[in-house]
Amino acid sequence: MRKIGWISLGEECDKKLHELENCLFSIHELNAETLAKDLSEVSAVVIHHCLKENSTVIYDWLMDLTMTAHKPIWIITSLEEEYFQRLLLLKFGVVGIIDEKYPIKESLLMLENMLKHIEKVPQPTHNNEKQFIVAENSDIQLNAHNLSMKVNGLEEVEFTRIEYMIISELTKNQGMMLSYEEMVFHIWKEKYSEERRYRLANHVFHIRRKLKKRGANPNIIKTIRSKGYLLANS
Repeated sequence: MRKIGWISLGEECDKKLHELENCLFSIHELNAETLAKDLSEVSAVVIHHCLKENSTVIYDWLMDLTMTAHKPIWIITSLEEEYFQRLLLLKFGVVGIIDEKYPIKESLLMLENMLKHIEKVPQPTHNNEKQFIVAENSDIQLNAHNLSMKVNGLEEVEFTRIEYMIISELTKNQGMMLSYEEMVFHIWKEKYSEERRYRLANHVFHIRRKLKKRGANPNIIKTIRSKGYLLANS
């Protein structure tokens, strides 16, 4: 049985999960903390969107999902999305947007048929052992294929794609401070905003925590107060 990653946005959505028992898929609720690992175990992602306010949450999830792994994403919603909103969601990489009024099993059957076609397409193979790139004059090794790094030869640390983009950019400029404005532009291709600075700080927090769990020094990423971040020598 295929496993589907499930994200519920809104309390009403949580109530719908019990309807999926004994359906075509095994349902796995996705967690932002373990997103990279979770996505490696699922065939596709379904976002059940019930939030009438703060709808930007769905775009944050879509950004993390599309930057972390290439998985088909469907949205099931009870909201009447405007045309331009539906178009924007599709441009974010969403495969389809389904009205909740349709039976959930019918929607999942469409998803299963799509996955059957995808599975027939041969996938390229990779030799992960050859993917590590050693940063110049550094004990840091980056693996773009696995979205991971090693510090001082310790255990490999896996990141989400955005986290990897952050650590990669800092590694390229190791020993030099990158301003918040520079980081926001490199990661999101947007002008600086307080909201993006908050998102950046949140990602850095998770990077440090992952480094610490693997025995690496989380303080190699230094915060230059009110200015930006710097990756120190390990």
